[in-house]
Amino acid sequence: MYQVICVDDEEFVLDDLQKAIDWFGFNMEIALATTYPSEALSYIKSHPAHLLLTDISMPQMSGVDLIKEVKRINSSISILVLSAYDTFAYVRSAMQEGAENYLLKPLDPEELSESLSTIVSHLDNRSKISENFGPAMLTFRSNFVESWCKGNLSEEEFLTRASMLGVNLHLDNYTVI
Repeated sequence: MYQVICVDDEEFVLDDLQKAIDWFGFNMEIALATTYPSEALSYIKSHPAHLLLTDISMPQMSGVDLIKEVKRINSSISILVLSAYDTFAYVRSAMQEGAENYLLKPLDPEELSESLSTIVSHLDNRSKISENFGPAMLTFRSNFVESWCKGNLSEEEFLTRASMLGVNLHLDNYTVI
């Protein structure tokens, strides 16, 4: 079961999140729901966590700063930002730090469910890769994709790594976000 950490400075948002979603249906459970980002950081340092749901604007620490700190502790954790602010600077900062999505409050249950489904799919994929090839393969794959996107691979390196990772080079196109 995937472990979820929820951080929001408003207690009622945390209560609503816990009640409004069928977490079990997503193979998830809320391990911690807190109004204190520092409590979430302490928890993540000593417990496994797969998903962080965080607000972006909180008095103790911004969501962007929380994401940065969490990613230092656990670089593979998925991040979903829930915010009342649709400010582009917030969205860009959150995405640059590794957020998988940025949803606006009040939350649309369908949109949240779609995001959770996508994240579960990513988590399942990472888990399969780790089981089959070991955790180092996740790093190898991430480095490959980053180098590919930046154009830092020679043709020979690209073909070799793509083959090792089972990347189908005969598809019409790939979309990178």
